[in-house]
Amino acid sequence: MTTTVYPVQTIQAAITYDNLYTSLGISNPQYDQMPNISYDSPFWQASAPVMAVIRDDKVLYTLTGSASDSSITTGYWGDQERFSFCDRVRAKYRTKPTDSTLTPYAVTELGADVATGSATLNVDRYDVLQSARWHKFKLEFVGPVEVEAVTPRLKTQGYE
Repeated sequence: MTTTVYPVQTIQAAITYDNLYTSLGISNPQYDQMPNISYDSPFWQASAPVMAVIRDDKVLYTLTGSASDSSITTGYWGDQERFSFCDRVRAKYRTKPTDSTLTPYAVTELGADVATGSATLNVDRYDVLQSARWHKFKLEFVGPVEVEAVTPRLKTQGYE
């Protein structure tokens, strides 16, 4: 068995009002010289936490900025004993994406992924038609998105 040991790194930094503008190259800041950053951004609030990562180059990168395209894949819904029919999937969005596509997967036995088509976001749902024991879904997004829940509508078709 191979064990990988990662070094522990600590970060200590403070940005204060007196050195913030100097670090931006502004000696006597005027309003039009300030960066184009929204008023409620953590940039302006010393006590606001910001998600960050340290990359291999040992530089701290904040997880802020514009969102890029993204996707999520659910686990399986279903039952080993019975088939179910799925005709709709709803996603509960906190932030709705610019565009979205859903790829449904329907399998009779776990372990095999069989794509059965695709569906685009139709107001607040994705319309699909599939029957199987197990159902899972891949949602692909364009633009910023926050998903709170994904719920398929499954109707029991009967036992095998």
